[in-house]
Amino acid sequence: HYTRLTGTSAAAPHAAGAAALLLEQRPGLSPEELKAALVSTASPHPDLTVYHQGSGRLDVARALTQTVTAAPAVLNLGSFDYPQEEGVLAQGTVIYRNRGDADVTLSLTLGLSDDIGRALPAEHVRLSHDAVTVPAGGEAAVTVTVDIGAVDPGVYGGWLAARDGEGRTVLHTPVGFYAG
Repeated sequence: HYTRLTGTSAAAPHAAGAAALLLEQRPGLSPEELKAALVSTASPHPDLTVYHQGSGRLDVARALTQTVTAAPAVLNLGSFDYPQEEGVLAQGTVIYRNRGDADVTLSLTLGLSDDIGRALPAEHVRLSHDAVTVPAGGEAAVTVTVDIGAVDPGVYGGWLAARDGEGRTVLHTPVGFYAG
């Protein structure tokens, strides 16, 4: 009665090594900042959901070289019991921090889908900004809003993606919520 399964046993030492390298470069990072730097710079696989992979595969080189990070590392919009009332909104804010010496302009996109892959209609979800400029040494905020009363029951997830025009800065924040 033996079986062969794959797992994440290699993920723990990989993540610990990435954290050690990042802390060596930036020793003043708090645990929350360290997590945000590693998670937001990870690369999600396009064929897997956020619930299968989280933010994706760690990109240690990007975490070490990119000056902008996103926090919180994961945006949980909450759990909403059935029946959903009309006009109930779920909101959460992502803060982009720039430790570099040049402003960075990011274009933002958000893709959310249910647990069987149906995209959440665009009219039910919105961002406070389609783009933000994160000043050197500063931060910029973006609010995600979902009209819970307009969505079908289910588990929803995806990523808030932020990219600069040259592709040097690429960030992914996992976003999710449950409508019962």
